[in-house]
Amino acid sequence: MRVHARNKLDFIFSVVSLSISIGTLICLAIVFAGCTSSSSPSNLYFMKVNLTEFPKLGNLDLRRSVNVIRSDISDISGTVTSEATKVGESAADGVTQASATVQAAVGQVSSKVESISNELKVKLPGYYSVGLWGYCQGEKGGAHYSNCSKPSTSFSFDLVDIFRSAAPEMDNVLPSEGNKILSGYHNLAKWSISTYMVGFIATASAFVLGSMTILCSLGGKWCQILLVLLSTVATICIIAASGLITGIYLPTTGAVQTVLGSLGAHASIGARMFTATWLAVGFSVLTWLAWLIILVCCCI
Repeated sequence: MRVHARNKLDFIFSVVSLSISIGTLICLAIVFAGCTSSSSPSNLYFMKVNLTEFPKLGNLDLRRSVNVIRSDISDISGTVTSEATKVGESAADGVTQASATVQAAVGQVSSKVESISNELKVKLPGYYSVGLWGYCQGEKGGAHYSNCSKPSTSFSFDLVDIFRSAAPEMDNVLPSEGNKILSGYHNLAKWSISTYMVGFIATASAFVLGSMTILCSLGGKWCQILLVLLSTVATICIIAASGLITGIYLPTTGAVQTVLGSLGAHASIGARMFTATWLAVGFSVLTWLAWLIILVCCCI
């Protein structure tokens, strides 16, 4: 009678554990599906960088404005010097003409800054959305992505490099501070992808083995120990991956807001993706507890 009750309890916990494992696999599949192709759901991303109003070069200080158009300033300086030489015989006329030349130079500077701003807006997309394997870009108001990077297991979102590839002039616009964070956490990104993959494989293996214990009447202490070990590995990896990905994109989002916010760029966290990854953590922990309870009951 006691053995029968124990078997019934094992069966119930096994079914519950397998059901929760399905939830874990679904959540991980959602994380894996984000930003992989132009047909990917546009609301699945870890971070979104909105460039609709970027760059607002009118917000640049004088020093950086001059840096953007250094060559033009050199030409203008030569013009001023030439004018001053020509009017050296008449101080009053020299001052008047030099003043007019400087005003014209300021006008050229403003015009050049506006021209560069418009040119960069044409070259850059409306936004970038970042997933686990790659990133996608889209146009302002677009419901779907216009283009996506090739998914890679070594992906790391390097916003500075992406800007330079889209428009080499960005080197003169981007502030020097904060570039290290905007360049991405390459090693952490690779580790997060690896741990996600191990967590998914371990979860799937435990699900297959757990299904066999029910359908094929496999059981015994060693089988339960293996299930607990697989579930433990899966849980540790999913927790680590979720922690790493959170530690990557929360600071990066803040850096975009701090460093590029004055230039018109805005960044936001993808609530759905982070909900999915942390739900996977919760489901994985519950699955581990269920297999652990079965093991303890089996050994009593």
